[in-house]
Amino acid sequence: MSLVCIVDDTDPDIHYSGSWETGLSVDANSNEYKSTFHSSQADGNWLDYTFFGTEISVYGTLNASGINNPPNVSFSIDDGSPQAFNSTGSVRVFDSALISSHVLLYRASDLTKNAPHTLTIKTGTLTSPAALFYFDFFTVSTEADKASGSIIVDDRDLLISITGSWGLQGIIGNYMETTRQGPPPDGGTATFRFNGTSVAVYGTTLSPLGANTTAAIRFNVDNSQVLDFTGPPNST
Repeated sequence: MSLVCIVDDTDPDIHYSGSWETGLSVDANSNEYKSTFHSSQADGNWLDYTFFGTEISVYGTLNASGINNPPNVSFSIDDGSPQAFNSTGSVRVFDSALISSHVLLYRASDLTKNAPHTLTIKTGTLTSPAALFYFDFFTVSTEADKASGSIIVDDRDLLISITGSWGLQGIIGNYMETTRQGPPPDGGTATFRFNGTSVAVYGTTLSPLGANTTAAIRFNVDNSQVLDFTGPPNST
């Protein structure tokens, strides 16, 4: 069984060189993982990260790239040829005129098992004053059935046991572009069994259909109720 580790931009194993800046949120309408990010607006800044795994993905925030231009950044694995941002045309955003978080910026797959790999990211001269590179987190796929650090589990993972009429949905901007829409109240459950010291649940609430529309979710850990979530509409 493979696992997917999530590595925040503040992880001490990520090495930064140059004049990187940090922050809590790129914009009032963005939502960075753990409320942290690193940004670069200078030519020659770089970072590298060494890992064991068969795949690595880079996620970040794009600042209305259709208006402000995309960031000038390149990615390389194990000192290979650098790949310019979106040179394959695979980067997807819901609306390029809006700020977009959790965007998959780059992916390297089919890497050698049981061997160290190093990802290097380098930034160039800005193509416009607002076209900064915003880095949020990595995900690393491993072939191990155990891993240290934080593990990310997608809603479609078979380790999640689902009962009831959950709807399969998803849009660009959701992790892996997938979500499950919850059933009516008391209409179903989602159960995930794990070994660990903490767990966090991430999702998206819909825009309101009426003044009293809120998401209502109950969370239990080890059969004990820990939280009733009645969060605001149109949030993540």
